[in-house]
Amino acid sequence: MSGPTCKFCSRIRARASEVRDQGQSFSGGLIHATEVRQYPKSETDDAYPVDIVYTQDAETQTSSSGAIIYSSLGDAGILGVDLRAVAGQWKILAVTAQDSK
Repeated sequence: MSGPTCKFCSRIRARASEVRDQGQSFSGGLIHATEVRQYPKSETDDAYPVDIVYTQDAETQTSSSGAIIYSSLGDAGILGVDLRAVAGQWKILAVTAQDSK
């Protein structure tokens, strides 16, 4: 689903592997897409830009011993996603956090 150029996707995969390898876990953090805005295909990179307005539930990261490493109260914002159709499937080229104003 994600292309090799998506740095956001690569960072998330690496972080998930690190957490798993250290025996840690996450709970919560569910993301809700509250609005999706689609834009015309970009002529410069052949990608379809999409903005996703989201909210994210509170989350907790726990160590293998059960100690809380990190917790958040949740988040909200806009993610810009660049997509390209490849062989009948969507590929994520990039994900960027945008100002929610």
